[in-house]
Order: sequence, then structure tokens, then C-alpha cells
Amino acid sequence: MNLCSSSCTPLLENDVLFLKCPHKTVRQLAKQCFRVFIFWFSHFPFLKTLHVVGGDWSLNYNFSLNPSLYNLLNVTLFNTYSSNTSSTRSGLTYYVHPHLGSFYDLKWYAYSESTSSVKCVEFVKPLAYIKSYENTPENYSREKYAEGGAQIVITEDGYYIVTPRSHSILRLILELSRYIISKEESYPHYSSFYKLFKRRMEVAREGLSILLKHQKKLEDKIVAHAVLTSLGLGSIFPIMADENIEEFYIDSAESRIYVDHTHYGRLNTNLLLTSPEINALITHLKLNSDLPLNSANPTLKTSLITDFFHYRFNVDIPPLVPEGPAIDARSLRSMYITPLTLLQNDTISPSAFAFLVLSYIWRRNISILGEPGAGKTTLANAIDLCSPKDWRKIYLEDSIETPSQTKFSLHQLKIEVPYGSTYSSKTKEVLKLLHRNPTYIYLGEIQFEEQAKALFHALSSGLRVIHTIHSKNPVHLLKRLHLKFQISPVEIGMLDLLVYSKDFKWFKGRRWRVIGIYEIKDASQYLISPIFSYLPHKDRLLLAKPLSSIRVLHDILSEYSLSLHDFNKLWTTLTQALSYSVSHPSEFRKILDEWYDEYFRVVFYDSGILS
Repeated sequence: MNLCSSSCTPLLENDVLFLKCPHKTVRQLAKQCFRVFIFWFSHFPFLKTLHVVGGDWSLNYNFSLNPSLYNLLNVTLFNTYSSNTSSTRSGLTYYVHPHLGSFYDLKWYAYSESTSSVKCVEFVKPLAYIKSYENTPENYSREKYAEGGAQIVITEDGYYIVTPRSHSILRLILELSRYIISKEESYPHYSSFYKLFKRRMEVAREGLSILLKHQKKLEDKIVAHAVLTSLGLGSIFPIMADENIEEFYIDSAESRIYVDHTHYGRLNTNLLLTSPEINALITHLKLNSDLPLNSANPTLKTSLITDFFHYRFNVDIPPLVPEGPAIDARSLRSMYITPLTLLQNDTISPSAFAFLVLSYIWRRNISILGEPGAGKTTLANAIDLCSPKDWRKIYLEDSIETPSQTKFSLHQLKIEVPYGSTYSSKTKEVLKLLHRNPTYIYLGEIQFEEQAKALFHALSSGLRVIHTIHSKNPVHLLKRLHLKFQISPVEIGMLDLLVYSKDFKWFKGRRWRVIGIYEIKDASQYLISPIFSYLPHKDRLLLAKPLSSIRVLHDILSEYSLSLHDFNKLWTTLTQALSYSVSHPSEFRKILDEWYDEYFRVVFYDSGILS
């Protein structure tokens, strides 16, 4: 074994870095050599081992993971000594975060070379980081699953740990990403992230025929992981591809990512993006949006869409956020769930949702309100999935958050109008809608006065609209529209239904709930009348008054010459149809189409409305 004679002078030989250091304890030696190795590893990522000799101590650092991918290094420290009869090696397995420079004990073990056996003496509870479930006590992991080339472990103490599934998969991802980058000249001009990602997926599959000569087909998520790695975003692929993640956050350039998990709530992660990774993410967001992000315009809202994820990003940079950039990324894929999923999660009762769908079919104006994260867009998308097939729906959104319904043969025209855009605004686009013959308008989120003006301009023009808006409660919404946005009570009265959604933050196992459906009684006095009310002790949304006293329903019956009996028949049969236990959108849409053919159209034809 070749060791350099000078103190702490490195010698690089193949994939091993040798260091000889003065006599020190193992922990002093580890700390002294750690920064040296990180420096070398950043320049020579092929390094696998660091061998250090210091006095009686002989240490082997076995590194096999790329810190730019996972910010996690596996380190094994050995204390070796020999005698006439045997040679014994004992040590600690550590998992090291290069940015934190901290050691976390996982396991103390003793290894006997004479018997070639390992005896586990004691497990020490991990503080944060783990390599795999097998290296942790059985009761430490709440759940584990794979995403792309990563393994996700949810821990008992509230961590979302991202580590490689295996070294072979990680190596393949790195090799495949290098192949993709080597074909850079074959990529078209950057027109959208979706097209760039799709083209790189094609190149990656070509590369697989070279890298996997005799192996089985690699799963698509691993290929996608390699593609995102080639774009500088490999670290966050496991989070973005995880269907359980609703949102993830980066509060500053030095803070680790934390996430909102569907089943476990808010979790910390072991991921800390490097400066190049953050810059790569922001660059893609800027290119994809074609909007400025600088000191004069320090906020950007846009989306990244692929076949594996759909995220809406909000980015803030200095001087607005002094320690920025700060990033809030919300998964819009979770907003594509079917109405039946909402019913199974007790978000809304079948009868209440059936009432909303019938109101939607008869083109009532629907406002969905609530605080941030209350599931407003999810509910709006679920209602929107229930439209008749002959409708022409037009969407005006500052960032597209609605799923494609082409596979259901539904007609959608989507217009993206970023707030602050120099070439258009929602008000201008609403004026154009009058000549586009829409059946119904999806106006997205109303945030600012200009957007509120556009909403009521559409309503006063006779257009029918569904939209979302932030508000503490329905009364607060009426006051905000009137006092903040200067909307007259007469115009506010054109809103037919106010649907109030709330996030209970997992209180008593509850998450999103629709806790009220209201109609406006007197906008000038901020008075509302409940149609459905939420009963907390029953955790149920129930009808609050007789159908005959609902003004919105009276308007529907009058406009379409229907009887209350007709409505009751449709309401009852639709409620029953919504009770079928299916969750796939195609299955749901099939059930809904059967209901349209068997009940809805029959009532319309019998009434002479469509004949």
C-alpha cells in the first residue's frame, strides 16, 4: 500500500485517495480529513475510497454516492489492530451531509477477520439520514417506497428521506444522464420545458440500448430521473414524481427542502440543493415562462409540466427575499383527482356534490373560496370533469392548472394570461370571449383587482363562470369584493353559489372539507343563506333547507321549465351514480356518461328543451 510520507498530503491512485496524518484520535482524524476529501470528491467524482493512516488508527472512507444528487455520503470508519492470533476491526457507520458537516451514528459493529463474521453490538437511533431501510431498526420506518432511482423512507420522527435504491441504479442514472448531455447538439431550440423533457426522454431510450445490452427494459421513472439529472434537477425528481407530495418548499438558499405529504402532513427532508441546482431550476422556470425574474421583478409564477409531474412554482428572489431565493412548488397532479376520490375522502357528501354538478350543468356561476391550501382548485377541477360532452369550455388562467380532458372527448380551449404580462390581461381576454361562443368559462384564481373586474365584466356580459378565490369565509369574501375591489352589491349578487372549502390540517384525521354551500341573500348587507352546512360532530355536509326555498334552484326550474320532481329525479339518480366505488377518471366518466344518456337527456327531451 503506497502512502505519501508528508503529513496530510494526498496521493491519488485509481479510485482511491490516500492520506497519512499525524497521530490523532479517530474523531479528530475524521474531522480533519473530511473537508479535504469533500474538496477532492467535488473535483474527482469517480473516487470510491479514502484511506487514512493516523498513528494506530487506520480509517477507510467508502464513498459511492454523488453529493450533488442526494447530499448524502456513506462513510465507514475502521479501527484496525493486529495480534499474534487474530486481527480485529471495529468501527462506526456514518451518514454524512457535506453541507452540514455532521456525523450521524447508525450502527456500532465488530468484525473479526479470523471468523469473517460481523456482530451487531447495538443500534443507535438515527438522527436524520439513512441509506436504506435495512440499516435502520424495524420500528423506525413508517413507510418506504421507490420513486425513480430513489428510495423514499418516512421516519417516525417526521423525516422524508431520499436515498438511492441501489448503487447500480444510481450509476446507471449518472451514465445515462452523461449520454443525454453528450447529445446536446441534437436538441431543438428551447420552446417549452415539456418539449425539451420529451426530446431528452427519446434520447435516453436510445442510450438505454447501449447501456443495457442484455438487460430487461428499465422502468420509465428511472429514465425520467436520468433526464432530469441531465437538466441539473436530479435531486428533486423523487419529490416531484412522488404522487403523495402535495407541495414542497425552499425558504432560503441555505435551507433544506420540506414537504407536505398526503398521508403524513409536513415532513422535513435530507435534501439541500446546491447553488448550481437552484440556478438550474430557476433558469428552466424563466425560460419556460418567458417572463423576467430580476431585482425589478423579483417574483415569478409559472409551471413545469411533464408526463411524470405537473408543478406550479412561485419563486421570490432578493431584494424581496434577502436570504433567497425562496421557492414554493405545488403539485397540480393532486388536483386531478376524480370526484369519487373526494367523496371517498369525505371531502364532500355525495348529495352536495350532485347538487353542485347539476348547478354546473345548468350553467350557474360558482365561486369556490377558502384559505390557501384548502383544495379549491382540486374541487373546481373535479366539478369541471362533469361537463356535458357538447360543451365548449374556455379557460383563462395565469398558470395552467387544469388537466387535459381530451381522452374524454371534452372540448377545451386554454388561454394562459400571466399576471403582469405586457401583451394581455384577463380583462382583454374576457372581451374576446364574447366572440368565441363559449358554453362555460373556467376563470382560474382571482387574486387582484384587475382579475376581479374581469370576472364581473364576464358575468355582466352573460358569460357563465367557475373560479376560485382566497378568503377567510363567505362573508369576508363579500366584504373583500365590495370594499377592496370596489365591486358594487348589484354585481356581487350575480354570483350564484359560494362554495366554502377548508383545510383542517389533519385535525382528528380530517383534511380538506367543503363546509358550506351558500347563496347570497343581500350583498349590500353581506348576508348569505346556507344551502348545505357542515356538521362537525358528524363530519358531514348536509342539506340546510328545503329545496323549494333555494333561490338558485328556483331560477334553474324557471329558466328551463323544469318541475321540482324533475330535479329530484336527476339529483337522486346522480347521487346514486356517484356512490359507485371507482377511482380512475375514465371509469368515472363512463358512469357519468351513462347517467347523462339514461336520465339527464331523457328529462330534457321529455321536457321539450332539447327537441
